[in-house]
Amino acid sequence: MVDHLELRHLRAFLVVAEELHFGRAADRLRVSPSRVSQLVRALETVMGTALFERTSRSVALTPIGERLRSRVQPACDELAQAVDDLRNGANGLSGELRLGVVLATNGGPHLPEIIGLFEARHPACRVVVSEIAWTDPLGPLRRGEVDLTAIRFPLRQPDLVVGPVLTTDRRALAVADDHPLAGRSWVCVEDLADYELAGGTSAVPPELIEALIPRTTPSGRPIAHRAVAGSVQTLAMVARGEIVHATVASLPDYMSYPGITYIPIVDLPPCDAGLVWRASQDTPAVRAFAAVAHEVVTAVRRAA
Repeated sequence: MVDHLELRHLRAFLVVAEELHFGRAADRLRVSPSRVSQLVRALETVMGTALFERTSRSVALTPIGERLRSRVQPACDELAQAVDDLRNGANGLSGELRLGVVLATNGGPHLPEIIGLFEARHPACRVVVSEIAWTDPLGPLRRGEVDLTAIRFPLRQPDLVVGPVLTTDRRALAVADDHPLAGRSWVCVEDLADYELAGGTSAVPPELIEALIPRTTPSGRPIAHRAVAGSVQTLAMVARGEIVHATVASLPDYMSYPGITYIPIVDLPPCDAGLVWRASQDTPAVRAFAAVAHEVVTAVRRAA
């Protein structure tokens, strides 16, 4: 019966094991949910036991399913990497891959590992990282100055491909140490109407501004914004008490500035940051870097 086992059975099993949802797995595999079910059932027949516990509301791995994934995943990853390495070698993956990062927090804590793994697999290709100003976050990408950009989501731009998430951050408010809110253990969006927030420029996509910097409170009170030129200017103005800054909790891990306190914003959801690139420049190097980023972040989340 082992002779009937094929790679497609294991691929379907691993994707369902990751998604724990047959519909989402089908979307990733670009087949119908019924086809995914057939492949998994065929593997279960070969194994002689159930690999998933299925109900109308949930899908979970059985103990045997967990053991199979732990044994099969590394081998499948190695096989896929071997194919990618040979394909990329045939495509001449070399030269520079230019990565722009809009604020250091958008690269996330695993960016050095992602770059290191990518360059180890593709030694003829070097990643060059540059900082992109918040005042023009997508300009360098659209002008061809960088190949990929690490930026906050959501992003809905028809000329851009939205790639893997690099990091997810809780929200926080940066205020001066002597600010009236500095002694609070938390704040909510309603509190922001009493102060002026650091805001973006017209070059920042509106869907991103709306998600990151609220314009009104839940009760409808307007929140004032002041456009600022960059992160250093923003933090300097915050430290002087001129503005407050709706940001992410990880900001002080990347950029320390004296005189600033960070307070959790409890009613803003966490926000993602990830990779985007031009649809017209979907190159082998870009795809390979995005694949490594997805691999590293997925492995970190599994281990958490």
